[in-house]
Amino acid sequence: MINLEISPYKLSDNSDALKLEDMCPQGKALSLRFVRPTFHARSEVYQDYRILTAKSNNKLIGVAAGAKKKIKVGGEIIYAIYGYDLRVHPDYRKYGTAKVLTEAVIKEFGDVIDCAYTLIAGENESALSFIKRSFGAKVVIPLTYLILPVYRRIKESLKFQFTSASEIHYAYIQKNPGIELLSEFDEKYLLGHVNSISLGQKAGCSIWTNENLISEQVVKIPVHFNLIRLLFNPLKLFMKFPSVPKQDEIIQSWFLYDLYAEDINGLKEILSAVNNFAYSKGKKFIYILLQTNDPLIKLVQKSRLLLFTYPYFFLANKKIFPKSSNKIYIDIRDL
Repeated sequence: MINLEISPYKLSDNSDALKLEDMCPQGKALSLRFVRPTFHARSEVYQDYRILTAKSNNKLIGVAAGAKKKIKVGGEIIYAIYGYDLRVHPDYRKYGTAKVLTEAVIKEFGDVIDCAYTLIAGENESALSFIKRSFGAKVVIPLTYLILPVYRRIKESLKFQFTSASEIHYAYIQKNPGIELLSEFDEKYLLGHVNSISLGQKAGCSIWTNENLISEQVVKIPVHFNLIRLLFNPLKLFMKFPSVPKQDEIIQSWFLYDLYAEDINGLKEILSAVNNFAYSKGKKFIYILLQTNDPLIKLVQKSRLLLFTYPYFFLANKKIFPKSSNKIYIDIRDL
């Protein structure tokens, strides 16, 4: 056992928390770390959040955060906690530090909490096992990240308009009646919002960047990535190819949220518009996180756009939570 002290995160903890972040890359074959201006920058998208630290002999060995939200589940407005940014020093993971930290974050918000949830990458098997084993996730909903490379302009047939995040959000809700886990919408906290694009009722979406909050940096890449790059490089003189990430590269990406489309034509048009906008801004990838059974995934696959997928999971417990058959709202701030 170790002497463990749990206390609120302070600005003076920032440097040590960033060093801890560097020790906790995510993924296996493709390993990424998060680069932040400050450790707490990511939390400032929430109105009510807590960050706790774990220290042993005055050494920071762990950190975890939680955000309290009002959400709608089963027609009822409840309080929920989204748990995130759990990091534990590799040398201290066998002492139950993660469990103590996570329990402490939940306890911070008191007895008003009806639901606790988190999002975890499918490759992060240790985190998935930890949540299922230690906290008894009562629902696990599979999600799929769609990754669309941006490497050329795509022909557009319809003229789009830039609009507000609120307009797109309310259009999305109208297109998705009965969606669960819907949180309060306040543009003031959309610190990563880039712009919103509308084709009226036909299609629309908003664009988010984590550039100034929590960027992705490549730590390790599969060997075949380097082989692909060697193959592509001489051919780039004659045609365009997707970018292949390099070690230590910051990935230039945008996330789409509140994406809706009436049909495949509307989807192709909105994705083409976003692609061309991203291309003009030097972005290399577009990410879309959807439930694995969302019909939009099949529409994207039918669009014949180049596409990669990555598994993700929504996990929740406590007294009230969505059913696995429900369609849930994915808050872009949680990504």
